[in-house]
Amino acid sequence: LRVLVIRDCDLIQNIDELASLKGLHALEVSGASSLTNIDDDFFKNMTELQSLNLSGLAIKSSPSTIEYLSMLRCFILRDCSELQDLPNFNVETKKLEVIDIHGARKLESYFDRVKDWKDYKGKNKNFAPLRQLQHLDFSESRIIRLPIFHLKNSTYDYSTMPSLTRLLIRNCKRLKRLPQLKPLTNLQILDASGATM
Repeated sequence: LRVLVIRDCDLIQNIDELASLKGLHALEVSGASSLTNIDDDFFKNMTELQSLNLSGLAIKSSPSTIEYLSMLRCFILRDCSELQDLPNFNVETKKLEVIDIHGARKLESYFDRVKDWKDYKGKNKNFAPLRQLQHLDFSESRIIRLPIFHLKNSTYDYSTMPSLTRLLIRNCKRLKRLPQLKPLTNLQILDASGATM
């Protein structure tokens, strides 16, 4: 089995048995509003997964094993209104082309409460290593800051994110500022409507 789609099954509360489907390339479990938790090890053996859609679930966090899906290109968690945590996109998911978490109304970025922003070294501060990212949607979330889009140090020189064409931050009411957008050399759409910067 390469593709599995389960939509609008309101009564589903557990998908643990699906973890044995090691050969999946695409998995969609969406609209299962009774599903509140996915085991942290769920994606441990899904090494071939390229597309993941967990939209419309009641989960508060996404399993950390998503961080190790090196083939993952599409990550969609739209309208997960209880979502408060994301995987670290800078571990193995360097092939990501789409990150869509539109409607994560309880999601705050990890560094919102950090006193010294420059010294913060936690996850998702910088998206510059995501060289293939084309579409980024944080709309209707509670983030105060966006990730940085460039990185230059002794190891890396990511001065641009050439693939990103769409940056959507509609109705991000708590967003205080935008990061430097100059690295987004091919940005075509920036939608910040409803944001109160």
